[in-house]
Amino acid sequence: MTLASEKSTTSPDNPETPETKPADREKEAETKPVPPAVPQRTTEVISNISFFKPGKMLENEADLEEYITHLREKLLQILKEKNIRV
Repeated sequence: MTLASEKSTTSPDNPETPETKPADREKEAETKPVPPAVPQRTTEVISNISFFKPGKMLENEADLEEYITHLREKLLQILKEKNIRV
């Protein structure tokens, strides 16, 4: 024989799960941690052609490789902190 005080309220969807009261839901919502804000990256716009100008005349493959390496280093330095738009 079960007394009325021993009965637990259950959810209509799941008879095994106790029904949550609105006040309990509010407390749960208040105690859930808020994720930290995602830092937004700024964008570096490269609109001036002088950024891409080599320091010297490119006359052979070695000069071209040196230029590409230098340009890559400059772009990677910017990319560490910002997005790049060309």
